[in-house]
Amino acid sequence: MIDQPGPAAAHPAEELTPEARAHRDSGIRMMVVGAVLAVLAPLGGFLAGSIVGPSRSMGDYDAMFIWMFAGLLVGGIGAVVVLLGMLRWSHATRPRPLT
Repeated sequence: MIDQPGPAAAHPAEELTPEARAHRDSGIRMMVVGAVLAVLAPLGGFLAGSIVGPSRSMGDYDAMFIWMFAGLLVGGIGAVVVLLGMLRWSHATRPRPLT
C-alpha cells in the first residue's frame, strides 16, 4: 500500500500571529485556573462548613449549608471560566483562510 498524506499534510503548518499566540496562552491559563477553582472551591466550602460546624446558624440556614453552597457557587464560576478559556483557545488555534 502507498502511504497517503493525511489532512494535516495537505495544509502546511501555519505560524500563529503574536496576537493569536497571546490569546492561546491566556486561554490555556484560564482553563487551568478555572479547573483548579472548580475542583478545589467545593472542597474548601465543605472544609469551612465542617470547621464552623452545624451548631451555628445564619438566619434559617445552618452555617455548614451556607459554606458548602458558597463553595459550589464558586466552583460553578470556575467551570464557566474553563469554558471561556476553551473558547478563547479554540478561537486562537482555528485555521485562518488564506487571503
